[in-house]
Amino acid sequence: MYRKVTDGLTEREVEGELVLLQSDTGNVHQLNHVAACVWRHLEEDAGIEALIDHVTGQFAIDRETAQSDINKLLVDLAVLGIIEVLETPNGNHGKTGI
Repeated sequence: MYRKVTDGLTEREVEGELVLLQSDTGNVHQLNHVAACVWRHLEEDAGIEALIDHVTGQFAIDRETAQSDINKLLVDLAVLGIIEVLETPNGNHGKTGI
């Protein structure tokens, strides 16, 4: 399970894409439609399988590609400090093993 780290984070929709601004670092991150869909679904404390189901239901993407892309996105967001990993697939807690 994953949780957004929203302290110091501002979200804005710009030309159909979601933009995240980290006020503490000044970093700006632009999320495409699929990444924005995952980001919005994180509000529901979804696990990886729920995220894959949601993305494959919304976009013309196969399950294997969705899983690969979502895993990469989640790792990137965790490294940036924008999300926290609450539980990994093997049941461990922390920011490893996504």
